[in-house]
Amino acid sequence: MMTYAATINIRHISTSAKSRGGLSINAAKKAAFDNLTYICRTDAAADFDIIGHCQGETLIAEDATDRAAMREMSRWAIDARAERHTEANGIRLADKLIVSLPRDATWEHHREMVAAIISDLGRDSDAWLVAAIHRDRKGNPHAHILAIDGLETHEAAKARRPDAQRVRRRDMLRLNEGGNRQSLRVRIAAQINAISLREGYRVAEVRSLAEQGIERIAQAHIGPRGSARRTRREVDAWIGQDPEITAAGWDWLDGQEAQQPPTRSGSSLFALPATVHEAEQPDEARSDKAR
Repeated sequence: MMTYAATINIRHISTSAKSRGGLSINAAKKAAFDNLTYICRTDAAADFDIIGHCQGETLIAEDATDRAAMREMSRWAIDARAERHTEANGIRLADKLIVSLPRDATWEHHREMVAAIISDLGRDSDAWLVAAIHRDRKGNPHAHILAIDGLETHEAAKARRPDAQRVRRRDMLRLNEGGNRQSLRVRIAAQINAISLREGYRVAEVRSLAEQGIERIAQAHIGPRGSARRTRREVDAWIGQDPEITAAGWDWLDGQEAQQPPTRSGSSLFALPATVHEAEQPDEARSDKAR
């Protein structure tokens, strides 16, 4: 079974004085809006590659009108969350996630993976999550997710404390709780792998080398174009020392690049199921990966 080392980065936009890099409420809102503009820009995210989720519904932006509606929904969620800010305690205004996707998957399956991730995180709560899949860097498909937390449902609150006569609804995502980063990465990878295993793609690996039973020291990743932390001369020297890499070059990446499926027309926002089970997926999300 082929794997890839999945990158799943999690950062927060917060106004809490206790958090590292705490911002004023106005600066935090600007940071959230700027991130929204960046991830949804047209030169990086194509139509169908902007996906939102709230209250059990997963939506895909299929045209410019849908994209504008998705941005407005995001702005409304940021403004609503900002109203909970207090000078004493601040507020975790938004969470920013970056998730790498398998290169050998088709564009449609990338969308299915991202839809599964945000629908699993938000479920039927009031939290709003918007994701944008970027393909502007060849061989590096990845998703940016902007998550604005919201309250869990009454049913979820009662299930959490079934013996309580009255239970208070709490935030759904709670991505800032200490120690939950790795469990979140495992949870996200599980959504990717449910589809990768079904379709025969590489699976996301988020465990450390020690957890995998591999006895070697972790090294800085160097991609096809090198790393910003290394000079071009260092990268060329490293490539030249390995005859297999020198002989193969980087042409193999072209064979792994998925092709954009034909775009549908005439429809607007539509709902996708909130699970990743094949039996519950729409027909268009189950197309053959060779398409």
